[in-house]
Amino acid sequence: MRSLTTTRRVALLISLVFSTAHASSATPGGLELVVTSTRPAYSEGEDLSLHACLINRGNHAIYIYRELRDGIWLWPYDSDGKALALTFIQEHRPPPPNSRQDFVQLGPSAPVCVDITEPLSHLSLKATGSYTIQAEYKNPCSAEWVKKYFGLTIWEGRIESADTVRISVRPK
Repeated sequence: MRSLTTTRRVALLISLVFSTAHASSATPGGLELVVTSTRPAYSEGEDLSLHACLINRGNHAIYIYRELRDGIWLWPYDSDGKALALTFIQEHRPPPPNSRQDFVQLGPSAPVCVDITEPLSHLSLKATGSYTIQAEYKNPCSAEWVKKYFGLTIWEGRIESADTVRISVRPK
């Protein structure tokens, strides 16, 4: 418990020094979700700009659906920790993959990353204030279907970031 608190303090210090927000977590299988905001503050009406990576922290290669954005969910909270209702829900169920090339093999320590641009209004971040965003990754493909048609065993599961991305929204 003590190292987790120390880790959170270090992450907060790094995000303050480099003016980025950071969220990450690792699953027992070794997959880690890391999400950073390109800046800590946005003006009302702007687009949120995030960079998200899944990193294989395990000792064995795993397969992940290549279109990473299809599995990333963003959950906004106000400064009191109250969940905000999304005004737009991103489609997260892609059409069935066409081939094995729709998947990427991640070796140990290997990442797959994506840049995410989302209007603040889609996350109900319309008013001036401080917000946190919980990032989550859910495998968008049926592991059974992928195994049957492509012979691949893909990573199954869901990762919820241990930390949240912190941003503020300022008047225009």
